[in-house]
Amino acid sequence: MPVRLSAVLDHSTVEDMLAQLLPLTIDLGDDAHRDRFIQIDPPRLLEFVAERGIRIETSAKLQWTVGPMTIPFTISSIRFLLAPIVDGGRLNLAITLEDGDFKNVPRLIDRGVISQLNGRLAARPDALGWYFEKTLALRVAL
Repeated sequence: MPVRLSAVLDHSTVEDMLAQLLPLTIDLGDDAHRDRFIQIDPPRLLEFVAERGIRIETSAKLQWTVGPMTIPFTISSIRFLLAPIVDGGRLNLAITLEDGDFKNVPRLIDRGVISQLNGRLAARPDALGWYFEKTLALRVAL
């Protein structure tokens, strides 16, 4: 018989959870460029977005490669959305970058990089998740 569980998390609980999770480094590499990543700092602003997820504003560091060159970026302000997706016994948080301000980079290039990053993140919807089924499983020997 299936059991339906629901959880209500208030703003301070989500802030505490994210404080434990962040800073977080997400691998954005592929076979050709293995040394690409983004490191997301602890949030400065957190808000719930109805029917969508959690919006976070923070700063980040990005390492990207262009040809043989590795280019580090400082993102002074970045806003992204964490959207919950349940897949079997796992809760994934899909990450979508909404906006970013790269230090010493023209705004037009910011948008192009954000588009590239969103493509990489969409290809890895399970980059951030929790196997809640294992955590919540209760087994008692009789």
